Amino acid sequence: MSSILLLRYTEALDGLSIPANEDYVVLADGGPLNVTSVAISGTDVTLTLGAPVTGSQAVSLDYTSGINPLRDVAGNPAPNVTGRSITNLSPVATPPVLQSAVVNADSLILTYDEDLDTGSVPTPSDFSVVVASVMRGIDTVSISGTIVTLTLNSAVSQGQAVTISYTPGTTPIQDIAGSDAAALLEQAVANTTSSAPASENILQTGAQALNDPNVWEWSNKTVLELSPGIFEITDTGPGDYLRYNTLRKPGEALISGNRYTFAIRAKQGVGSGIFKIEGSNGFVQECVYSFSSQTWTTTPPAGIELNTTLEDDADGMRRLAVSWTQSGSNLVLNIARTHGTGQSHIASEPMLWNGLFSETGWLPYQDPD
Repeated sequence: MSSILLLRYTEALDGLSIPANEDYVVLADGGPLNVTSVAISGTDVTLTLGAPVTGSQAVSLDYTSGINPLRDVAGNPAPNVTGRSITNLSPVATPPVLQSAVVNADSLILTYDEDLDTGSVPTPSDFSVVVASVMRGIDTVSISGTIVTLTLNSAVSQGQAVTISYTPGTTPIQDIAGSDAAALLEQAVANTTSSAPASENILQTGAQALNDPNVWEWSNKTVLELSPGIFEITDTGPGDYLRYNTLRKPGEALISGNRYTFAIRAKQGVGSGIFKIEGSNGFVQECVYSFSSQTWTTTPPAGIELNTTLEDDADGMRRLAVSWTQSGSNLVLNIARTHGTGQSHIASEPMLWNGLFSETGWLPYQDPD
């Protein structure tokens, strides 16, 4: 782009016969451009325009002599000009083109093919980032060189699918010449996160069968597999419990101060019992869900969060979860307790993730931290 318009005459001009800016009218694609200065040197008149012209624009010129008309050195005035087409040698403006989109943890980087205008930084609301089918918040946007960096409000996990959309706003992504980058719609983002971020603390990478005696122990209960991954848990007497013994990272103790989530899908079978999650370390206590009222019926201790988006799956299962900040290094959870001999619940294998569930079609429960 260029903001200089050069007029070349056939003979030397009077350097003192400088017309007023207003004596010239310059149009670019039919729109007027202000003339901010006029200079004369030899046979040339140089107009400085108030805005640059791109190579793709059609430019025309009008000149009407005024109080101080343009003259040659002999004093002869130059003729007026109307609708004179101007040869436009400005380079054709090309917008910056996205080369790659990559996310690692909470940093999402868009790389373009040319340097960008650091004075035109989009707002976070101009972007939409979706992680594993769920919208992810954006804290900040910054530009340096060819790179636009978005800082997400929480890190993505290894293997999660990520897309980004971008709608140009009042301060769009643009190159130094002022050409705007194109909008993005569900642009795939390469996820190079190498492991789960520390804030997520994955407990297990998958489900553990409820009838596996190496993982679970139970008292006064029968556990019957109705179909693959679906179990019926029935009380056979008082003092009943179903206990998960390995709620920890493989080979590691839980870390005090870290945030964890335990999740399971369950529904009421026979009777009107309740579903309880409680912990043996004195921290996770009395998280009781009532199938009859479809609510958590107890107020959890400070630091305990229960999932509040309680929606039924197509098979009638209800998704239940409890999150907590670990105190100490050990934890054994009792789950699926019922009241009354012969009452039962039907449960699926638990998904043990911090803050996010991987069950298809379920909007994930977000850890409040």
